[in-house]
Amino acid sequence: PPDLSAANGISAAIEDIRTALPRSKSFDSFDESFPVDSSGESYPLSSQATYSSAPPSPSTSFSVSSAPFASSASSSSSADSDSDSGKGGIAGRLIDERGQALLDRERVLVDDAIAFLTASVPSLEEIGLLVEARKGLEELFLLVIVGEFNAGKSSVINAVLGQKHLREGILPTTNEINVLRYGDSFRSEQSSDGFYNLFIPSDVLKEVNIVDTPGTNVILERQQRLTEEFVPRADLVLFIMSADRPMTESEVKFLTYIRKWGKKVVFVLNKVDILETADDVAQVTKFVSDNAVRLLGVSDATVLPVSARMALKAKQNSQSLAPSGFADLEEYVLSFLGGGGGR
Repeated sequence: PPDLSAANGISAAIEDIRTALPRSKSFDSFDESFPVDSSGESYPLSSQATYSSAPPSPSTSFSVSSAPFASSASSSSSADSDSDSGKGGIAGRLIDERGQALLDRERVLVDDAIAFLTASVPSLEEIGLLVEARKGLEELFLLVIVGEFNAGKSSVINAVLGQKHLREGILPTTNEINVLRYGDSFRSEQSSDGFYNLFIPSDVLKEVNIVDTPGTNVILERQQRLTEEFVPRADLVLFIMSADRPMTESEVKFLTYIRKWGKKVVFVLNKVDILETADDVAQVTKFVSDNAVRLLGVSDATVLPVSARMALKAKQNSQSLAPSGFADLEEYVLSFLGGGGGR
């Protein structure tokens, strides 16, 4: 029989690191609590990250909060500072140096464990679990983007990335599911499951993988695949709506379908720059919120009005993000995923 002492040592080291890592939260600081959310679900790790600012409540399927368009008062002081200088973004703000060092060490240990076990006991079924765990270390956070075509999904993703990496247009530009991952250069690879991996040189993607999907009005017959493959694994779902036609029939059907997974869904009201006044923005925001209650049974819905077009232009020209409302969206994502919004 093979000498498994080395494997046992690797396992112990992995467990030491795993107990130090929180699940889908920041790596800023740790306590010994073992929290249980309102649904009764406890986190499977022995420690849980604390927040530098309060995270969104985990008690509702559709997240809580609303922010007025172009309102800098609703952002934290850090967000104000970043948006004023045009440096807003989530890159490098989710995981600190200590957390990155832990992750790098765990990746090495898991790779060593896989290599050792493959050489020593190649028939061991649990090797597959380690391989899947290793993949998970490259998908620390998963952000799923859904919405009708021409709602501006690609525009929102480009604004998050800070560069126009994806095509935009009035005709459908995304016919397949695309998973955006970090790469030194842009390339596209089709996976064995049929979706495409797009490797993009954007620092944001070092911490967050983004799933870009076809419009809800063209993927209804393929909902099961999208739902079973990506929505259950999502840390956060951004549902992009166009300010000139929010809450269409296909949007409501799709939202109703994915609610059963209990994922956090944030309504991103895009293209608010086409509305004439702040009152118009407030009315459309209220319309989405009211219909979330009436049609979906959601008592409190996050509705974040933004202009992705203005946000991308602001980032490219180092201008304030405040007029676009995008700082509120990015700070919400940071707070939810565990970055706490501030540094």
